[in-house]
Amino acid sequence: STPIVAFYFDRVPLISVPANLVVVPLVSLAVLGILALLSCHAVLPVLGALAGSLVDRLLSLVVHLLTWLGGESMPVLSTAGWFGGPGAPLLLVLALGMTCLLVLAVRYQEARRLLVVTSMIAVNVVLAVIVLSPGDPGCVEVSAHRVPGGVLTVVDWGGDAGCDVVVSGLARKTYRLDERVMLPLLERHGLDRVRRVIVQVAAYDALDDLLRLVAATGRPVLYVPERLRPSIRDVIAQDSTAVAPHTLVFYGDTSLLSSNRGYTLTESHISLRLPDTEVCLAYELDNMDTLCVEGTGGGVLIIGQAWSPAPADWIEWHARGWDIIVCSTIAHRFSDQNADPSLEPDGFFPDYLHILARDGVFRQSLTVSPDR
Repeated sequence: STPIVAFYFDRVPLISVPANLVVVPLVSLAVLGILALLSCHAVLPVLGALAGSLVDRLLSLVVHLLTWLGGESMPVLSTAGWFGGPGAPLLLVLALGMTCLLVLAVRYQEARRLLVVTSMIAVNVVLAVIVLSPGDPGCVEVSAHRVPGGVLTVVDWGGDAGCDVVVSGLARKTYRLDERVMLPLLERHGLDRVRRVIVQVAAYDALDDLLRLVAATGRPVLYVPERLRPSIRDVIAQDSTAVAPHTLVFYGDTSLLSSNRGYTLTESHISLRLPDTEVCLAYELDNMDTLCVEGTGGGVLIIGQAWSPAPADWIEWHARGWDIIVCSTIAHRFSDQNADPSLEPDGFFPDYLHILARDGVFRQSLTVSPDR
């Protein structure tokens, strides 16, 4: 089942075999203990209580082992991108077939011969695909995820260039947002590939989650708007669990452009500029009447706050050059129960509006011309 796990979860645990050798016998013993508990309780409740105390300790040990072996610190092999593209199902079937042949080759000579021949064919096919495939023109993948209080956007530059994280709104919850929400989203891209974390809007009581996120991803450069300077300094000084980042940059109007690609950071919005397109991240659209796509290419507009648009708003922003508009959710504008359902914001949307609460994660690959 390892190829299926790698295909579906984009990662393979490296300690699954020894973990199963320890946990499975204990679970089997616990099942026998539960059966003994029921039998003892039917004969003499006191014996059932004694057996129950022993089974409870055994189950506590199993739960402790599962928490330790399956936590965030569990070593895993990231397989993100291994099964990408239209040939993913064929690659998965090939991996499953090779795994089955490897198991059978332990006992059967014919299986060993078939495994050698299949391996030689597979290696030559992979080499032919690598040689004949066209060169990568350079792609930047932008993915937007809904998080409590806003949107978390990951900009993956590909390969060793790493990825950036932009937080457009974050609200405190009773659970830790870094462990339960943000880190699982970033595992697909690789936690060690995060180069920058850019904060646009975040609640005061959610800043400690952001600092823990920065610490868990190898302490990349943290960009924070100037208006949050007192808040984040206060969190670092008062919260003993908050780890100060290696590099903390406070921005007002800051340009991170290089060769027509990069970010422009302002208090109202963040623009990711590429030679052929533009991505704008804004927590809200108030007082942004002049925000238009620069150049001839289209753009992607990502809104962090719950949006309450009228149909005229969709048309206006689309006319400004934003080919795709992404928002976390749509807030109702009409409260009249007798109103026409077609006028409800949740009743009709244009094709270019992507609502994360309804449509799920937004992903877009932006091609960058190789000559640029």
